[in-house]
Amino acid sequence: MKAVINSSPLISLVLVEQLELIPKLYDELIIPKSVYNEAVVKGKGKTGSKELEIFDQFTVLEAQNKVVKDTIMLELDEGEAEVIAIAKEKGIQNVIIDEFAGRQYAYLLGLNAVHQGGRFLRFNSIYPK
Repeated sequence: MKAVINSSPLISLVLVEQLELIPKLYDELIIPKSVYNEAVVKGKGKTGSKELEIFDQFTVLEAQNKVVKDTIMLELDEGEAEVIAIAKEKGIQNVIIDEFAGRQYAYLLGLNAVHQGGRFLRFNSIYPK
């Protein structure tokens, strides 16, 4: 199963030391370039940046259709917009977005939008460390 993820869920997983759950849940995880830049490049020295920089279980991609991304950005921030745009471009059904508005937008476009909290906590209760 593939998924595209936004920065908030990634940083949350770093904070609770559960980043290693991602490869157990998804065969392929895609991080949009704008999300990587926000969390690792511009976020250098901030919470989670170092852990995400060395974590090698994801692929960084950039949305190819800038019109779609820019249209979504009329409603959402850049990271969420690129998550949704990449998912639509690549035919990936699963997006991981914490913000309610982002999940609602994804649902409207036919995507399976989950927030990391419930999903990862349920998984961790089934497969504890």
